[in-house]
Amino acid sequence: EGNNNDTESIFEVQFQANTGFGTASNYQNADIPRVTGGNGLYPTMDLLDAYEDGDPRKDWTILEPGDEFAGEIYDPSLQDQNFGITGLVRVKGVIEEKNIQGGQNFIVLRFAEMLINKAEALNEQGNTLDAYAPINRIRNRVGLSDLPAGLTQAEMREAIRHERRVELAFEGQYYFDVLRWGADALEEDMNSVTEINNHDRIFEPKLLVWPIPARELDVNPNLTQHPEWQ
Repeated sequence: EGNNNDTESIFEVQFQANTGFGTASNYQNADIPRVTGGNGLYPTMDLLDAYEDGDPRKDWTILEPGDEFAGEIYDPSLQDQNFGITGLVRVKGVIEEKNIQGGQNFIVLRFAEMLINKAEALNEQGNTLDAYAPINRIRNRVGLSDLPAGLTQAEMREAIRHERRVELAFEGQYYFDVLRWGADALEEDMNSVTEINNHDRIFEPKLLVWPIPARELDVNPNLTQHPEWQ
């Protein structure tokens, strides 16, 4: 259900259920709430708090303690404590069944992202008034009201970034968004997750770029390492 949606999906990687890893999706193995095992893909309270009251995308994305999933009540105390428990579990993209290798596809690009991209581009060009339509189209489709009229460019920028985060949560976009938004955005985001068990977040400006791998430096004498990583 939801795969290859003609009104939403632009490009997605195809998977088939119960056909083994490589052809079946790994979502079930990685993300389904469980009483043993687990992984590091737990939502933070900061993400949960980002959703507005009445936004149904919160429940489509995050499982909270006491919620029911696959016929069981989720109890975070039963999760493996070695994976930085936040008390929350991702359910976006996870089929509500037990012990299956899922057939849900991985969506690489969908129409909602195009609308957000358009709004961001318009606003950064100074066309803030024109940025309302694509963002409101996304908000209205989930039952949320229009953005308030009269936003400044800076206020619209924050509204667009907020919408992008909650709409595209766990779709592989947010990390790269934060990088391109700059050091202040990255530092703020890292500071928001400092309370995760067994994980420290230390901000350094060099985290905005990746180091060139040592192997590439070895085989290409014309390359030099980023100054930040020397």
